[in-house]
Amino acid sequence: MDSEIKRLTTRMDVDQYSRRFKALFPELDMNFMVNFGSTMLMLHTLMVLTESYFQSVGTSKGRFLILIRLLAVDSPQGESISELRPFYPITYAAMSGVLDTLEKDGMIERLPHPTDRRKVNIRITDAGRRFMMDFIPKHLANLKTISALLTDDDRARFPEILQKTITGFGRFLSKDTPPSDQAE
Repeated sequence: MDSEIKRLTTRMDVDQYSRRFKALFPELDMNFMVNFGSTMLMLHTLMVLTESYFQSVGTSKGRFLILIRLLAVDSPQGESISELRPFYPITYAAMSGVLDTLEKDGMIERLPHPTDRRKVNIRITDAGRRFMMDFIPKHLANLKTISALLTDDDRARFPEILQKTITGFGRFLSKDTPPSDQAE
């Protein structure tokens, strides 16, 4: 695993790619494309490392995201799967698998939906609550260690920049007609 983490955390040689693409497309802003591609690779790497981090501390990203939502809401009637999905947007089948393991481990319980007999709600149990109350302080300390190279300004701007990029993709993808210069 250490060699995989080293591979993932080594910055790729963007100058090499930039020079090559500048030669192929001298009229285009290849620095922008290479930097954007590098950013996409780094975001993918961040997701892989995040999964590895959660495994190293004995849980998974999915379990954490579901439990943190249930802890925050802490509703006696629980949350429906539809209410949980925006916080961990995966298929219903995948969500069901994560919920099955959380239920097997005693972290959540399934309850009848208050108005629809076909549905169930999910509620955090006392064991799930205890797990999160123990995990969150350690998790926060780990996140501070992981992000120690970031300034306060970096930490404030990072989500803002990512949200602007997500918004840009959303605007582009929601257009009824693709741009005329889109590749075939």
